[in-house]
Amino acid sequence: MRKRSKAEVSFNYLGQFDGVLGEARVLRIAQETPGPPQSPKMPRRHLIEVECGVSGGQLRFGWTYNGRVHRRETVERVARKYMEALRELISHCLSPDAFGYTPSDFPLAPLTNQELDQLMAELSQPNGR
Repeated sequence: MRKRSKAEVSFNYLGQFDGVLGEARVLRIAQETPGPPQSPKMPRRHLIEVECGVSGGQLRFGWTYNGRVHRRETVERVARKYMEALRELISHCLSPDAFGYTPSDFPLAPLTNQELDQLMAELSQPNGR
């Protein structure tokens, strides 16, 4: 059995926080940063950890890294590039020319991308052939 290398980057989508606490608004999400999720003395499982979630109608990201391994400027540059790529992807998906399906569009059908592409090609043929 081949040993798998450990991922250097962890990405964790935490979900949508809007509406979770109800309309009463007795409790609300703090605007302040909660601080580090673990003690700086603990060994990190990943070189970079990215967490995001939707709050206030916006997708928000947090990047955690070890300052002894990466410089702040480096992580900020990677984060900017990531956001640029995400904006380009969103723009493409919203364009009128964008069309297509992915297996996630059909969660009850166990299809691979290749199988779905083949099925869509067959369905686009006259008489289903």
